Amino acid sequence: MKKETSNKGASDSNIEVGRRIKRLRVARGISRQKLAEETHMSYSYLSGLENGRHSITLTNLQRLAAYFGVDLVFFLQKSNKPVCVFDVSSEEGLLTDEGTRFHLVSCDDFHYLQVTVVSIPHPDDSERRVHKHMSGNELIYVISGAVVIVVEDKTYSIAEGQGIIFASDAEHVVYGDGQAAKVLLVTAPPYNRGADI
Repeated sequence: MKKETSNKGASDSNIEVGRRIKRLRVARGISRQKLAEETHMSYSYLSGLENGRHSITLTNLQRLAAYFGVDLVFFLQKSNKPVCVFDVSSEEGLLTDEGTRFHLVSCDDFHYLQVTVVSIPHPDDSERRVHKHMSGNELIYVISGAVVIVVEDKTYSIAEGQGIIFASDAEHVVYGDGQAAKVLLVTAPPYNRGADI
């Protein structure tokens, strides 16, 4: 059996490599024992790798990449994939003078997408301002209530559970349809960012 490296102070990159090994192994239904036997590495070494307690040699990394049929880079590339969990019932966000609340739920890590929960007050109080943005697309999905959306010169009544998609650079107005409403507004690209990000 070839030399395996143990390192009590494994770095963050070793921890990430170990997580990726475990993810591949579990996703393919391979036991750690089977992986140990088929790669000629010890069970305890693989356990340590997966749990961030051991560092890995290039030789062992190449062996695992060949075993799983993945490119070596798969284990080495940074994993900065943002995840955003949000609550549409939250009362956070910017409140306008007209009573419309904008709760931006996506973060700057999402370069191509902006997600906002918008709470629209009763139509008597809601703003009727014309919106027009740079090129891109907008999706509005009604979470609760109903809204009227005017895009260019056409009016749409959108009920709870329905949505609409249109070009961001089309003039549009959104307001409550006889009641307060809450919508999910998705813009791509985000406002105030160029489409070429």
